[in-house]
Amino acid sequence: MYSLIFPHSLQPPFTFPRLIPPPPPQIMLDLPVTSPSSPGTLRTYSKAPSTPAHITVLGAGAFGTAIAFNLARNGHFVKVLDVVENRITGINTPKEDGKRYNPDFLKEFPLPETFVGYFDPAQAFTAETEYIFSAIPIQFCFDYLTKIKPFIYREHIEGFKQEKPIPFVSLSKGIDLQRLELIHQVFERVFDLNCEQIAKDSQLTQQQTPAALNNAAIFGDNEASKPKVEAKMNKIVPCFLSGPSFAAEIAEGMYTGLTIASPDEEYARKVAELMNSDPKTVASVSTDYISCQLLGALKNVYAIGAGIIQGQYPDRYNTFSLYITLALNELRRIVADVWGGSPTSVNQFAGIGDFILSCTGPSRNRTLGLNLSTTKLKLSELLSQSTGVVEGVPTTKALHSILLEKEYLRQCPILRAIYAVLYANQPASEAFDYIFSLPVQQE
Repeated sequence: MYSLIFPHSLQPPFTFPRLIPPPPPQIMLDLPVTSPSSPGTLRTYSKAPSTPAHITVLGAGAFGTAIAFNLARNGHFVKVLDVVENRITGINTPKEDGKRYNPDFLKEFPLPETFVGYFDPAQAFTAETEYIFSAIPIQFCFDYLTKIKPFIYREHIEGFKQEKPIPFVSLSKGIDLQRLELIHQVFERVFDLNCEQIAKDSQLTQQQTPAALNNAAIFGDNEASKPKVEAKMNKIVPCFLSGPSFAAEIAEGMYTGLTIASPDEEYARKVAELMNSDPKTVASVSTDYISCQLLGALKNVYAIGAGIIQGQYPDRYNTFSLYITLALNELRRIVADVWGGSPTSVNQFAGIGDFILSCTGPSRNRTLGLNLSTTKLKLSELLSQSTGVVEGVPTTKALHSILLEKEYLRQCPILRAIYAVLYANQPASEAFDYIFSLPVQQE
């Protein structure tokens, strides 16, 4: 319905009545603060502004810059620590337009005022630091984190005493090639942690809440009514961030879905709430931290294969769809059969979400596979031309070694094909014609 506004006078010149559309109706969604999204996860709908937090981000590469950019844009104080001094100098130096930029990554995005670069770890970690995000590539994590561990613990601050653990959020994806470890195992060695014990302590704490103790008194639950056991206080609690999230689109402010996993659900929730302070971010919570890491690592491997297929069969969608289906099933089997992860975790942002993004979008891994298929350049030449680390290459080698040791390699023909192309000079067409000729494995 439209409202008519008549002219004040009907004397010439006559003006035709203007038509003013009614205001659009306000749609109110009666959503709970939290609501289950899928098994093992919790979707946080709350988008209320959060209290500004003090955050240190390790690594001013593309993804570290994007996450720091996102957090700073939403009012948090972010210190970004990087080993490249010229990069930090560039970040902190205004250009002709009076704005600051990362000179090496996401150069087109002016940095928020609360985004500051640091080269000295003693300045990047203060008594106020509440969260740490690490975007250090996994192949360099152990050495670098060992080096700066005293600063993470803030031993350089006289009289500082840490009263509670700090969430340490890994943005790294892959498998440590030297020791064939996931990132949580690297954290365990660097910080003297045991993630399984953290999970047990977390469950014990949840059982000892006032509500649980009250129920124990009523229903006679002797386990819950036992005296509270003080768990060892770790200085950090590891969390793992994964999901379909290209760095440039995060910086651009596009809608993005993330999974935050941790052995301690309370800390995963804290990080999810921090990320959800951005109105364009949808973060869910999971305690299946092993699957979250694996999915983030394995999708890079299968993205290389996706690029090879698209190079071999450009604009042929039947073949690509066949590959995607077989690859996703193989990934799911590895997560569940080899590492004992939950199959439902594959349905999360960190699973099928990141898998689809990496296999269909302009990811470094898919681009590498595409170039292997369409150019005569060698793998070493393509890697030298990449602007960032192509994690799928070392992850393929590490995963091949792990599955060979666990006698599971025969169940993974796609992985074997990708490995043969990367490390045995196998022509891509021969490798993938072979896997397409195999019978489909029953789920």
